[in-house]
Amino acid sequence: MQKEKIVVRHLGSIPLEAAHDGAGRRQLVFSNPDIPNSKLEAVTVGFLPAKGRFKAHKHDGIDEVMMMRKGCGRIESGKKKLGVSPGDFVLFPAGVTHAIINTGKGKLAAQFIRFRR
Repeated sequence: MQKEKIVVRHLGSIPLEAAHDGAGRRQLVFSNPDIPNSKLEAVTVGFLPAKGRFKAHKHDGIDEVMMMRKGCGRIESGKKKLGVSPGDFVLFPAGVTHAIINTGKGKLAAQFIRFRR
């Protein structure tokens, strides 16, 4: 007997919330309670205004994958600076400090998927 069910959520129905001390905003699409017994921590869509930044931070015990959807930006980790644009995927391993900077004139949008180790 199948207990799990397919869930569809439209971004237009998911409220925006502050992210990283209000530097940007995000929509929490799915989180762990949506998928019991999973290592999934969350699926979010993040937004940064022009010239905005998610300051340097890390996720202890959580690996994060980011897919750029709109705009252009830069990832900073230690002395590394990497440009990103739509279609780029970035892996942030657990415990690695990183910052995300919007280098464009418009809004940056990115999809984030986080997994617990």
